[in-house]
Amino acid sequence: MAYNNGFPMSYQQYYPQYMQQPQQYVAQPQMTPPTIHAEILQVDNEQFAENYPVAAGTSQMMIKKDDSEIYIKTAFANGQSRLDVYTKRPEKPNKPVFDLEGYVTKDELENRLNELLKEVKGNNGNVRSIRKANTANESCTTDQE
Repeated sequence: MAYNNGFPMSYQQYYPQYMQQPQQYVAQPQMTPPTIHAEILQVDNEQFAENYPVAAGTSQMMIKKDDSEIYIKTAFANGQSRLDVYTKRPEKPNKPVFDLEGYVTKDELENRLNELLKEVKGNNGNVRSIRKANTANESCTTDQE
């Protein structure tokens, strides 16, 4: 008698038959962002924006005629819709406002330079007397303030 791997040749090997169940594909809902239309509609008020028909899965931008508010209405695939309201506010100034109280004008600077030049010419270049005169002028101006 002939043997195959320890089994007689006439012995039929057992091959299990697996019950193959059909695989069912369950489609997961895809979360895609709503499509925004490029056109912007002008509306009279928020109630009109709320009642404006929008197709499922899309968004529509609307602006109030007096430019005070912006509305975005979004309709979802499940039939619900949402209206987002944005209030426009005035634009902030780009340039900072400077306090010019402590600065002098070009004319004031030139006048002061001319006064100092006259003092230098009058004192024949004596720097010490100019310094004394300047400190006396500064003390006078600080006392007046």
